[in-house]
Amino acid sequence: HTQASGARFEVVMSAYQQLLFERALLADFDSIQERMAHVDVRNCECRKPEDTEHIKRELDREVGLLKCNQQVHGLLRGALATQGRAALAKQPAHLRGTEMLMNR
Repeated sequence: HTQASGARFEVVMSAYQQLLFERALLADFDSIQERMAHVDVRNCECRKPEDTEHIKRELDREVGLLKCNQQVHGLLRGALATQGRAALAKQPAHLRGTEMLMNR
């Protein structure tokens, strides 16, 4: 588990996906934040159904699914904030104050 092992949590995407995500962050931060709030580890799926069940059992036993969801939401909020700051930093200084994200 990411936090239990001390591993770093990262969101990875292609350069094109990153560009689209940054545009979406600047244009519609609220809907992205809303969607991330609905992430639920109880709905996770792996390619192999037996892996899904194994992971869910382990998470429930080691952390608890509710606590795991809380930790995942915290990690996602942190990643969203990091991505948002990076997107704003790429904007010309005179436009930064006009972006929706700045009003958060």
